[in-house]
Amino acid sequence: MAKQIKQPIAPDKVLRAALEKAYAARAKLFYTQVKALNLDALLAKVKAVDGTALDWKRTDLGISAVARQTIEGASIPLHHVFAHPCLLDSQRDLLDYYRNLAALSQKGLGQLLQGSTNRNVAACRAINQILCEIIEANPAFSLSAARDVMLAEIGTEIQGSWVNLIGVGASRAVAEMLRDYAAAHRLSTKVEQTTVRKGTKNVTVLTIHLKNRWKIVFSAEPDVAIFDDNNVLQSAIEIKGSMDKAGAQTRYGEAKKSFGKALAMNPRCETIYLASCFTEAVQEQIKADGQVRKIFNLVDILEDASKRRKFLHELFGYVIRVQ
Repeated sequence: MAKQIKQPIAPDKVLRAALEKAYAARAKLFYTQVKALNLDALLAKVKAVDGTALDWKRTDLGISAVARQTIEGASIPLHHVFAHPCLLDSQRDLLDYYRNLAALSQKGLGQLLQGSTNRNVAACRAINQILCEIIEANPAFSLSAARDVMLAEIGTEIQGSWVNLIGVGASRAVAEMLRDYAAAHRLSTKVEQTTVRKGTKNVTVLTIHLKNRWKIVFSAEPDVAIFDDNNVLQSAIEIKGSMDKAGAQTRYGEAKKSFGKALAMNPRCETIYLASCFTEAVQEQIKADGQVRKIFNLVDILEDASKRRKFLHELFGYVIRVQ
């Protein structure tokens, strides 16, 4: 029996284009946030401090005797490793230096500081206690190794920002974008946030009231609903931020179900699909179904200023007609 030769899988050009855009946006996010942190400037500030002028005998610093001896024995200035409240009082931005040195995320530090009255003292104690555990477990502790950890922690936080942007945070990012645009162009009259009961859950609903008496409602199914001054649904927007190729058709199926309900309410409803991951199969299905009026690449809208302006101008100018 002749051996069957497996045919190579044809490349999905639509998916590849979407992935290229997404990873380019991710790279730009890393460069932008690392630049904003300005780690070199933080290091220079720390080095410029006269650490001998600080009182290191305070009992509220959270520094163990063993860790202090290790750092002093390595001829490392104490303020290059340990945070001090007096230093943070005068240079608050140095908190990022010490927090990252301890591989402590912003969220993690916030959790540790809950209920604290003097946040600078509490922050120093929490960070220093973590650093002491690291130093005691690694007697050969070096500042260069610790700064490598800083870079790793910074990268982890940026990756978290990216995952949030294209995942669970995508809908929130779009809501903020529409709200900010309406406010900047004086198109909104009021923004209100309410809580409604849907089934067994409390759902937060954000509503932007526009000057032409239309309203943009952010909730669920659809993610964004736009009603005219007679409370008729004029546009439904579904937002899917995930980059998972395997779930692309499933996510479109969810959006299609929502669009079907919207079109049942108003056959002329403008249905808009914002997604980060399109495949050729999904695009073919969209064409065959005929339920989606417009599709946009979500990464483009969130990361490319010119494409974001084009989308917003089309939405507010031609769909809502409020410009």
